Amino acid sequence: MAALPPGLPQLLASCHGLARMGETLVGDPLDQKLFAASEWDLHDHDEATTHSAAAADAIAAAMQQQQQQQQQQDGGAAVAAAGPAPPALGWVCPPGAAGAVGGFDPSAAAAIVRRFEFSSALQRNLVVVRRPAAVGGGYALYAKGSPEMIRTLVEPGSVPEDFDRVLGEYTREGLRVLALAGGDASGLPPAALSSSNQQQLEAAVPLRLLGLAVLANPLRPDTAGVIEVLQKAQIRCGMVTGDHLRTAISVALQCGVLPAARPVLLVDGEGGGGGLSRATAGPQPRPSLTTCTFL
Repeated sequence: MAALPPGLPQLLASCHGLARMGETLVGDPLDQKLFAASEWDLHDHDEATTHSAAAADAIAAAMQQQQQQQQQQDGGAAVAAAGPAPPALGWVCPPGAAGAVGGFDPSAAAAIVRRFEFSSALQRNLVVVRRPAAVGGGYALYAKGSPEMIRTLVEPGSVPEDFDRVLGEYTREGLRVLALAGGDASGLPPAALSSSNQQQLEAAVPLRLLGLAVLANPLRPDTAGVIEVLQKAQIRCGMVTGDHLRTAISVALQCGVLPAARPVLLVDGEGGGGGLSRATAGPQPRPSLTTCTFL
């Protein structure tokens, strides 16, 4: 994790729907895998110590007041930023930030203040996070989901030129790929952070592609054998999946659902009005693509 760009570990630690039941982390297995890789710790609102939670909220309130005073000094509209900070649903802490049992270092904790669970229709989930005071505070918007959908949400200049090539290489190997995006939401007033819906937040905060999370989910040892038995019994086997099409084809070939000699036709569809491409004012430098692999 130390080799990843700043912000990515915090995204992996916070952009999920996980919760704690005692010492057990419950939720989607994929989210659990990514969270474990971040090496951060999760403190739900109900299980965090009152001292740590109150201290974290006090630090956030003090930083908000400082920002409003600075805006007044600079002639900005401090009224727009007025209002209480959004309450925390839970906290995530980097390694070494743990305190007493159930506690944490308030200045090092990031607070999850809004959470939009993964939707198969939207192909992504979204969180609003109050960044740790130790790194300057403020708010961040993080998104995680299918590469095709996330690509339509982020600024075109943040998508590397080799995006399609790298994505194709991973999916042809049968690997599961998620795109990760983030943006600075500190410019939004607390009322907007608290009340806006998912689409409003995505429209208000420019998102940038931060990287790809690549996960290996190998077949169970008996899968191919079971499918072979079913096929010999004249039972047709199929696959229903939400994964990338090339990932599905690779897995289908591995387990025997798709015969190796059968041709496969891939069709890419575009939405109305010219598809997903976006025009730019001229050649723009593209960043390199960051990938993190989890086995």
